[in-house]
Amino acid sequence: MKAKRKNVFIIILIIGVIFVSLGAYLFFVVTKGKKCQIIVNNWNGGQNRYTVGSCSVTDEDPYMELTYCQNFFSTKEDLEDLFKDNEDYIGTYTFYDEMLVKEAKVFYNDNNYYVLRNNREDEYIISSSYSWYQMFGTIIYVPTPFYFSFEPECVDAYENEYEPNLVMDVVFNKISFSDMKEFYSRMDEKYYHIDETNQTITVDGYDCEHSQDVEDCMMFDYKNHTISGIDEDGKMQIFIQ
Repeated sequence: MKAKRKNVFIIILIIGVIFVSLGAYLFFVVTKGKKCQIIVNNWNGGQNRYTVGSCSVTDEDPYMELTYCQNFFSTKEDLEDLFKDNEDYIGTYTFYDEMLVKEAKVFYNDNNYYVLRNNREDEYIISSSYSWYQMFGTIIYVPTPFYFSFEPECVDAYENEYEPNLVMDVVFNKISFSDMKEFYSRMDEKYYHIDETNQTITVDGYDCEHSQDVEDCMMFDYKNHTISGIDEDGKMQIFIQ
């Protein structure tokens, strides 16, 4: 009796393996030659997504790992082929991704910039162009023409482990006040305020935890070279200078 049950179990297992293999094969046959969309979340709401382009499904499905505002993916296709039909492409720019400097393809649509660049061989990153910091324990995303975490611990790591004055050099030297104005000029005016006299730019952010906008939450002061954010009392406090 035990031997009979064992044989039945083996037969069921073999049938299961056959069905799984057949399903995988049929999926490959159905999807081969079709397109897989390359998507990324917006800085101002993870429920909003943007499609930068697509890549073909071939012998190996394109690997994708979608985080909040970034998508890591790999494909054998040429970079330009991924977005050749995208009318939101505005050009190739130098993008400062923390301590890395990358040549990036940049797109703009509906108050979001999207940055497509190479990560390593056959792997790319598409992300919204943003930075972030914590406001009384809540992560706030802010649209910026570079990527930094403005957390004190992260800033200390940039300074001590990579390059002294890295953040200050990128924000105030590599990127000028005019560059910042041009970056925000495409966006709706409700998201930013520029003070030409004092050379400050105040920007809205997005509270991911509570899914709401945060008005005037970060300020870049190009006259005094300081970066400020609002605290739990709603007051602007300098946290990088």
